[in-house]
Amino acid sequence: MKTLFVYKYLSLGGVESVLRTRLRHLPTFGIDARCWFLQDLGGRSVFHGLDDLIQVGTVGELMECVRSEGFDLVTSIDTEEILPCYTGDDLPRLVFEAHSAYGGTLENWRILGRKVTAVFVPSKHHASVIGALVGGQATVRVVPNLVGNRFLGPVKKCEARPPDPVLAWLGRIDEHKNWKLFIEIASLLVQRPNPPEFWIVGGPVDPNVVGELFEKARRQHVLSRLRWLNRLSHQRIPALLDLVRESGGATISTSKAESFGMTIVEAMARACPVIVPRQGPFTEFVEDRKTGILYTPGSDVSAADGVTELLADPALQARLSRAGRDVVLERFSPEAGTALVAKELAALFN
Repeated sequence: MKTLFVYKYLSLGGVESVLRTRLRHLPTFGIDARCWFLQDLGGRSVFHGLDDLIQVGTVGELMECVRSEGFDLVTSIDTEEILPCYTGDDLPRLVFEAHSAYGGTLENWRILGRKVTAVFVPSKHHASVIGALVGGQATVRVVPNLVGNRFLGPVKKCEARPPDPVLAWLGRIDEHKNWKLFIEIASLLVQRPNPPEFWIVGGPVDPNVVGELFEKARRQHVLSRLRWLNRLSHQRIPALLDLVRESGGATISTSKAESFGMTIVEAMARACPVIVPRQGPFTEFVEDRKTGILYTPGSDVSAADGVTELLADPALQARLSRAGRDVVLERFSPEAGTALVAKELAALFN
């Protein structure tokens, strides 16, 4: 069976991490998997060693490839751009995966749901969101994301570590990921004893955001403790999370909405404590004070209080580190999840 996964952006994001894991493990189940991206935003490092399995090109070039390469199934991930061209009896079956929690993309599902027979989503929370949009016009199936092996290797002590605890924020720097709330949380923490360093890991889609970020950090008096790691290679993220863990710090999410929360799951895989808003999908795998810290969504005070509690309690850090990693190993490892992905793809083809 030959499958092509299509996604708009080749960037350093959660979807790209999921696709890398699929490319590596689906051949075990007899599935020849490839990826096509419409725009390169600097994410090729995610697919290091798998370069021959990915392509970047226009929608027109994509459709030429689909018609000439003999694919049995095309799976489009939040990429509605291909629909106007996807016509004709000579094309393979088309499936949609809903990974985006961005408002504009979600609204497209009111239309897209009438054109597909199956929709894959990565969490129960997102199944309820997409199900409400498409109604009974398409079957919605939960197919959890998988974490790559580079995040699941043995957890070892770092020979060198940052001198102060690190609070890390990973993702695209945009309004949806809510980087402004992270700066506001940092502003509260710098006024408390023993504040951490603040690391932003990721790049902006809009370059104008960079100036806005630094100006807000300056006004909030956090600039001296802020570090920005722009477009860090995906191969280096596990080592970065190890540094955060060994510093006695944590990874935090301030997203307004997520379909899965890949950066948080990857942090948990590296036994790095996590602090997330008390909302789906995080509550499907983060249990408060057992596998992570939950805070009131949108509240800088609640989030800062959770950070302060965690950084002051090494025993709590150790407990959350172990329990969080155990959850990921049990539920989101390639061994645990690739068989399910393969089963769902094969069912659609048959």
